Amino acid sequence: MSNHFKKDPAIERKEAEEEEDDPVTLAIKRTGCLQLHFDVQECIFETKDWRACKQQVASFKKCMTDYQNRSQKLENQQ
Repeated sequence: MSNHFKKDPAIERKEAEEEEDDPVTLAIKRTGCLQLHFDVQECIFETKDWRACKQQVASFKKCMTDYQNRSQKLENQQ
């Protein structure tokens, strides 16, 4: 479960601008898996141990795999 704290609106705008410019974030956003990616990042930040985030990592991995499978299926149909 995510813990979201109120941030200063100016900080939120700056972070949003940075995310928009980040090519990795843009690529993940196109997959529909961005929130799961953020969940992994948040878990790792909170626990300081990726091994404690295996559930979040597995969910993100499944989302990315599903996206790749859908993309390949669409390519094969064209």
